[in-house]
Amino acid sequence: MKGKPVARWFLAIVTASGFAGSILIYVASFRGATESSLFPVLIVLGFGAAASTVVMCVAEYPSSTQRAFWMGGFARGIPVRIARWATIALWLVVLGHFLWFSVKDHFGIPDFRAGQYVLVDRGRIVKTLTEAEYLQVESEELRLFAIIMIDCYVTTVYWSFQKAAKSAGAAVATTPD
Repeated sequence: MKGKPVARWFLAIVTASGFAGSILIYVASFRGATESSLFPVLIVLGFGAAASTVVMCVAEYPSSTQRAFWMGGFARGIPVRIARWATIALWLVVLGHFLWFSVKDHFGIPDFRAGQYVLVDRGRIVKTLTEAEYLQVESEELRLFAIIMIDCYVTTVYWSFQKAAKSAGAAVATTPD
């Protein structure tokens, strides 16, 4: 993507939109939204999170294969410590959500079997739920998915806007008067 500021700005806008959409889904999960009610949106945002990360890896190919790239190499222009700690903090938030969901719900997945709402773990019914509890567990699953998408998007949002701004600046600087 060298020398293509339009492509970089397009990627920056797409990733920022995905990031904003992920945050809106996260907030909606507190208001009772569930995975089943937002499934098409989740597919698009999930695909976008994966695709934007792949585009970033391809664009930064030689350096993206190095371990140091993921601990701050994507964040050229800000202090390495800040990028490193921000990355670690975001993954700790994801891990915290995962652990909270797993422990609270006995590692079960909500399901509807034999006319009842239940938590299922490896084919075994762990707990019978009321409809309100079932919807709450569904919302917590949505929240977990949204926080993972936020974490994936945050790296590519910073990288794409930084690259787009630099390439636009280079394009303006090299344009003859």
